[in-house]
Amino acid sequence: MSCSKTPDAARVAEAAAIAHAIDQLRQAPNRAKRPHLSALAKQPCTAPPICELKKLCHRAYAEHISALDEIAKATDELDRVAAAELDRRLESDRSRLVAAEQAAQRCVTQQAALRDEFGLNQ
Repeated sequence: MSCSKTPDAARVAEAAAIAHAIDQLRQAPNRAKRPHLSALAKQPCTAPPICELKKLCHRAYAEHISALDEIAKATDELDRVAAAELDRRLESDRSRLVAAEQAAQRCVTQQAALRDEFGLNQ
């Protein structure tokens, strides 16, 4: 005889709200991600696996936005910054962007698992 535990309605609603906020953030154009990042941060969270997903995705996209901000800043300073310094900064920012993309991929993977766990794919 097997026992399966069905998540309660409050947890399913919490998971759905977090998943929706992540979708909105992920699908937004880069220049429009900041308000969606803020909306994700404001989502209430009580269940540990849901909260971990929220933290992971928030960190990934906060780093993504920050790296893009730094690249834009460096681009704006093209006339005033030495080429070697600009290259160093841009390489650092590109590395941050790659790391953020890897974290965002982990976010997507964990979000898919959360959707499965809480029956949100139906």
